[in-house]
Amino acid sequence: MHLRVTQERQLTTPSADDRSRLQALIIEDEEPIRELLRLHLSVAGFEVCECQDGHTAIARLRSERFDIILLDLM
Repeated sequence: MHLRVTQERQLTTPSADDRSRLQALIIEDEEPIRELLRLHLSVAGFEVCECQDGHTAIARLRSERFDIILLDLM
């Protein structure tokens, strides 16, 4: 089960049809980790975009909207 925050800030569970439209962004410099995350998110019904670094991610975030963003911090 996946939860998302709507504009009203309420948690909802997306329907099967709604899941196909959810957008995920993975920001990760290690390819094997990106692959694993992409696989799991795709199976869950997300459309997945990937960025290898923060600079690329910021540029992408300026032009696109994502429902979930996964990143590592160091």
